[in-house]
Amino acid sequence: MTDSIACLTNALITQYDIGIIPINFYAGGKLYRDWVDITPSEAYKLFLNDPDSFKTSAASPEDCLQGFREASKKASKIFCVTVSSKLSMMYHAVCEARELAKTELENVTIEVMDSYSATPSEGMIALAGARAAADGADIRLRKKTGDRDAGRYRTDQVADEGHDEKHAHRHGSLLVLNTICSGVPLNPNAFRSLFSR
Repeated sequence: MTDSIACLTNALITQYDIGIIPINFYAGGKLYRDWVDITPSEAYKLFLNDPDSFKTSAASPEDCLQGFREASKKASKIFCVTVSSKLSMMYHAVCEARELAKTELENVTIEVMDSYSATPSEGMIALAGARAAADGADIRLRKKTGDRDAGRYRTDQVADEGHDEKHAHRHGSLLVLNTICSGVPLNPNAFRSLFSR
């Protein structure tokens, strides 16, 4: 899953069955949900027509929880990448929804990752996670050591049981994820055993 700020194409969303949590637009006293009630192009026109009334906001925790409910019908493990928490409250809304889901969706594992980015960069991270999930990958974060990035994390795929780690890179989609995430402070538990089957 990801939010609509990730700018994934409909083709990729369909191909990898990626759930999208829409952000909210407010214009002229009305609420619009991105890609549900309005397209980004239409939202931009509203902005141009009345920039003073145009505002955006993260989805509510309840909207995020509804996204988790829908995703849980198809999967018992949900990985959600959000726009940077430095740009939006989306990460916090998703985390709150994850807490609400613990009682309602108790057999579902929900991992949330702050992308520390937005738009295509965020989308590439979400897409890499979706591709890895489709390939049955087991992804983990590893702490970088011995350099100025100590305390930061990078992603690595962990080899399937019975295979050695030198073959762990065989899923090319993770190379994108590793490249984007290198040197970015991530939750060290974000990928832990998330996609193992």
